[in-house]
Amino acid sequence: MEREGIKKSIMIRILVDAHCFDGNGQGIVSYLQGLYTELLKKTELSITFACCNVEKLKGYFGERVDVVKIPYSNFFYRLFIFFPRLLKERHFDYAHFQYIIPFFLNKKVKYLTTIHDIIPIDFPEFYSIFYRLKVRFLFKRAVIKSDKVYTVSNYSRERIHLRFKIPNKNILLTPNAVKSGYVFGDIPKTDTINFKYFLYVSRIEERKNHLILLKTFIEQEWYKQFKLVFIGSNASSNSNLYGYYNSLDEEKKSQIVFLEGVSDNELANWYANATLFIYPSIAEGFGIPPLEAAMHNVKVVCSNSTSMADFDFFKDYAFDPNNINELNDKISKILNDDNYNYDKIKNEIIKRYSWKKSAAEFFMSL
Repeated sequence: MEREGIKKSIMIRILVDAHCFDGNGQGIVSYLQGLYTELLKKTELSITFACCNVEKLKGYFGERVDVVKIPYSNFFYRLFIFFPRLLKERHFDYAHFQYIIPFFLNKKVKYLTTIHDIIPIDFPEFYSIFYRLKVRFLFKRAVIKSDKVYTVSNYSRERIHLRFKIPNKNILLTPNAVKSGYVFGDIPKTDTINFKYFLYVSRIEERKNHLILLKTFIEQEWYKQFKLVFIGSNASSNSNLYGYYNSLDEEKKSQIVFLEGVSDNELANWYANATLFIYPSIAEGFGIPPLEAAMHNVKVVCSNSTSMADFDFFKDYAFDPNNINELNDKISKILNDDNYNYDKIKNEIIKRYSWKKSAAEFFMSL
């Protein structure tokens, strides 16, 4: 223990690939924001971020954070030129990447990689063959060549272990969590939303399974009592979803709301005022939105697939995301549950998922 104390008394310099702040990688943005908001509090660490959109990143971490601007957003420039050059020119002890590491490695730097999930490998039906082959090669290379590998759930750790044949003990857990504002309930309901609605927060792509929710909403005539609100960017053409939506008459369409570019405060308001939050995703490495909804005292119906099987506090209203009848049954039951235990669920989430705890695990692994 004495040696550990000595180690932590020396300034540790970390470079963080934060290019996700330049695009739509909301899950990774949430992870880096939560993790490094806590790590920035540690005086033993000197943390430098690298991204194109410096102002956006500072909006998350504050004006005084150290940021290096990446001149071009090009994937090959970033991994073949920018990061190898920066790690050669400046003295960093560690470099933290998400999924993919640079192609020229510096032996003086230890590489840390968070593999959030390997969904494209496990669920190939949702991705092109080119994307799957690229991901398989790049993820495996990162796992093999990194000094430390992290992931965000027991499910993802087990899948990485089985796919890439590395021991579970060598894959460190730094789970996602919810923002502190949700924990302390400091975002009240407002009167700005004057209708009742079901809510689903997720970018739109096939594996997120928006279609089954929309079909349930229409075919079981929930639209006669509620609206259905989808919040999230459109990450794919998703022709099945929009094809079904476009086939509806105007009365039904008027009960369906698609929103993008929602701010954190606006999102909190949508959470807080929802009658019911439904999360029908087929495959997730973690799945933050149902936890956020629960922290806003909203009833949650949640898929029981992949990492979401860990959310046993939702077990009474967990469902098979491929079973439309089961989903409808859970919706009917939860709406009539007058004894829904909001506080018990919130306490379980707070106990299990904390950015402070994840940051502590990450820090102690250095």
